[in-house]
Amino acid sequence: MFNLGDIIDIAVRIEQNAEKIYTKAGSDASDQMTCAMFKRLASDEIDHRKWFESLRPQLEPTGVAPSMEEMGRAMLQDIVGDRAFSLTEMDLSKVKNIKTLLNVAIEFEKDTIIFYEMIAEFVTDEKTIKGLKTIIDEENRHVSVLTESFEKGDFFRTGENR
Repeated sequence: MFNLGDIIDIAVRIEQNAEKIYTKAGSDASDQMTCAMFKRLASDEIDHRKWFESLRPQLEPTGVAPSMEEMGRAMLQDIVGDRAFSLTEMDLSKVKNIKTLLNVAIEFEKDTIIFYEMIAEFVTDEKTIKGLKTIIDEENRHVSVLTESFEKGDFFRTGENR
């Protein structure tokens, strides 16, 4: 039902949505440090988006009827829309410390992993399953980097993301 191109499109959309939320939160921030934290997270989301986009050249024609591909693509777009999972449920302008912000970012990454795992239930094509696993692995890597930053209290290490 879903192909790797659809999933990459969704991954890109999720990263764009998160970037937009972090950018707005940075604009609304009342102090310089909070503003810098949000700008860094927005920058990381741009890096994530670029990494997902770099997967596109690997795509091959699916051989699936265009109407079926369009139906799967439309379904995924309807599910994601302009949402960014847990990020849209929180007023980020009220976040004032690094640990809270990192925890929010970690939860966002975990939400995306759960979303991709849910999509995996509807994927039957082996190449798409492998590509989806690559995306899930990348999101798990984001969680690891953010968790390490959280545990060390070193926010700016998150820039080690792709």
